[in-house]
Amino acid sequence: MLAERRSPTPWHTRHIAERHGLLVIITLGGGVLGTVVALSALVHTEHGWTLDAALPAVAGVGLTFSLWWMYFVVPWVRCWRDTGST
Repeated sequence: MLAERRSPTPWHTRHIAERHGLLVIITLGGGVLGTVVALSALVHTEHGWTLDAALPAVAGVGLTFSLWWMYFVVPWVRCWRDTGST
C-alpha cells in the first residue's frame, strides 16, 4: 500500500489479458493431467478399458476442452477496451 501512495501502478489491458490467459492454460493443463491420472488408476486394473473407464475419459477431456473453448472464443482485450478500461 505504501508503494501505491505516490503514484498508482499502471496496468495495461493487453498485459492483464495475456497473463490471465496463461494462467487459464496452466489450469486447463492441470485438468488434463488430473484426467490422465484418474484414467491410469482405472485402466491399470485387471479389467482394462471398460465403459466405466471410457465415460470419465470422454467427460474429463470434453469438459476441459469446452472450458478452453468458452474462455478463448471471447476476445477479452477488445471487451475491456470497449468498456473504457485502460
